[in-house]
Amino acid sequence: MILGQTRINRSVKWMILILGLTGSALPAAADETDAAKLYQKARKEIVAFRWDEALALFSGLIEDFPGSRYEDDAQFYIGYCLEKRGDSDPEAFLAFSDLIRRFPGSPRVQDAVVHQIIVAENLVRGKQETFRFFLLDKLDDENTVIRQQAALALGRLDDREALPVLESMFGDQDWGSEARVLASQITASRLPGKTEPESPARKPGALEFDIRTRKETPARTRTPREIWDDRTFFLTERHEHYRKLLRDDGKWTREDLIDFGMWTILPADRFAAYFALQGYDKKEWFRRYWTLQDPTPTTEENEALDEFYRRIAYAHKRYGETWNARQFQYLKDQYLREGWPRAPWDARGELYVKYGEPNHVAIGGWHKEEWQYDRYSIDFVATRYLTNIYQKALSPGPLSQALYAGQEEWVRANYILNPEFRYEHRYNRKPMKDLRVLITRGEGDHRGEVQIAYSVPPKHFSIQREHGEYAIRYLRHLLILDEAMHEVRRHETLRTVPGKNRKELADRDAIEERIPVLLPPGRYRVALRIEDVKANTLGLYVENVTVAAK
Repeated sequence: MILGQTRINRSVKWMILILGLTGSALPAAADETDAAKLYQKARKEIVAFRWDEALALFSGLIEDFPGSRYEDDAQFYIGYCLEKRGDSDPEAFLAFSDLIRRFPGSPRVQDAVVHQIIVAENLVRGKQETFRFFLLDKLDDENTVIRQQAALALGRLDDREALPVLESMFGDQDWGSEARVLASQITASRLPGKTEPESPARKPGALEFDIRTRKETPARTRTPREIWDDRTFFLTERHEHYRKLLRDDGKWTREDLIDFGMWTILPADRFAAYFALQGYDKKEWFRRYWTLQDPTPTTEENEALDEFYRRIAYAHKRYGETWNARQFQYLKDQYLREGWPRAPWDARGELYVKYGEPNHVAIGGWHKEEWQYDRYSIDFVATRYLTNIYQKALSPGPLSQALYAGQEEWVRANYILNPEFRYEHRYNRKPMKDLRVLITRGEGDHRGEVQIAYSVPPKHFSIQREHGEYAIRYLRHLLILDEAMHEVRRHETLRTVPGKNRKELADRDAIEERIPVLLPPGRYRVALRIEDVKANTLGLYVENVTVAAK
């Protein structure tokens, strides 16, 4: 029998259910084909814990016997061996993804997702926060087993989003005890004054300020394996969108540039959703998307959107120049040539829209420029007058080749081929890193009663004296948006906390407040901003909240 997940609190029964490795799963003697023999041989290597040998055999089975009855099992065990090897968690995660994608009807699919949850938990513990969003997504899975295992994993990671599912598991025979313990630990750790785990980590070069938040759009790390899909995908949906956006007259309107900018920063599926809309619906999609990117959600300004507008205008003006050489023959839609259907900017403009101004630019040869971004420790070689739609205009630069020797495909996956928008907003304030926020919802007939409690150590505030009285004064802004990112509540106040003297205020455990809000059923985004102008300090917190219907 193969050993399952090694956590000591998992029952033997569950281990067998996940892996499906009972003796009855072995091929019958009557089915002793060459594929079956190879399958059995590989299974023996697993039982002996020889993961590399088993990997080679299962990979050979898929290659030599495509379409066999053992193919989905072999794909599952490839992921399982990579997982057990201990140094290949990302590869294991992708191997299970391959099974789910290629064999959606296989009985192994549930097993694969459960193992992805196990692997994702390990990766989050290893500071790869991208995989937390996979776990969060599985909290809404219609499969009870998957939903519960995701909640347990997030519970062990002390993530408050797991609480609703954990609470629903209290009566479960197998997992009720662990669910109760985890729920209790999470609740205790979120009380004002308690230490809160760090929010999901951002990618290098993301927001410089410490915005405390429970859900954000993930900055997904892509692997070399995913690149191969992209290299053929340009012939399908993403390339079709690209061709529809080209103009042969060079008369680009602001709306045209916005659409091409969105194509540059959005994955194909999200751009398809945006591009399929018209009129009001399209504007609403755009508004909602950029509201979610706003680094200062409690203010009227949206600095990320303003930066997007600035970048697309500059990219077109600076990198939209055409070049009319005659030798162009193939894949003509990648060139910026007068009179031909073309993009509003070349590959340099693509980099500019995604990453902003480079720190250094150098001539790298005929029609070549080297762009270096110190804040990301990355550089690129870009070809002028050529877009990267066919992946011929951008490549890792000398710095990237030195830093990521042997891993250039990682650079391609996570930068060159990755549609994204990176913007580092400078708040010019000292962050209130000790800001603690707890949002609770009522129960029963009081479900719509939401309590927003926050606490901040007094060290983040200036203590003022006026007319012989001491006080801490600060601005508190509260903004609540509905699911469509429309404003539901906005409240701004100058709050005064009086004290007997300077020492009495400074010695307090925290400056606290509870804000009651009544909300109808629905999903909301709550943004809280605490600001002391005199102390030049700022605290921001964002959380997605669901108010359930009765």
